[in-house]
Amino acid sequence: MSWDWNNLYAWIYSPILTVGGTEITLARIGGLVLMLLFVWWLSSVLESALRRLALRGHHAHATSSTVYAFTRLVRYVVWIFGTVIGLNVMGFDLTSLAFLGGAIGLGIGFGLQNIFQNFISGIIILVEKTLKVGDFVDLQSGTRGTVVEIGMRYTRITTNDAVDVLVPIRNSSTTR
Repeated sequence: MSWDWNNLYAWIYSPILTVGGTEITLARIGGLVLMLLFVWWLSSVLESALRRLALRGHHAHATSSTVYAFTRLVRYVVWIFGTVIGLNVMGFDLTSLAFLGGAIGLGIGFGLQNIFQNFISGIIILVEKTLKVGDFVDLQSGTRGTVVEIGMRYTRITTNDAVDVLVPIRNSSTTR
């Protein structure tokens, strides 16, 4: 069986469907996936580099929790801007996706409300510093441990038995 490169090229670049005047092809989907993976990698590298730089500088006003909160927010901003730029570079007209954005907003309003609340609560906790990495917490459920990570939707706590527990942000009523 011999490969016909022209047929393969035509297949990869043939439109699967059209969204607002933008033809969705396998090539565009593949390029978008690669772009999003690059943005994900870049945000991780940037977050760890900024954290190392800030903690190495021994700034008196920069505590480890402040640096953690700042670098996490930088990571989220890079994700958002990288995704928008990636969509533009791949040829997606974002104005034509306004309908899709409305549908996603409706989905958040109904089905994803709990996840979205956890995400906003996580950002608030990071900014207000009511809970910091390294804090010892005692949950109402009886779980006790040290906060290891504050994510977008959860807080990871390592118990005294070296077990990691993921607690949804909005439901994490803690006492120190």
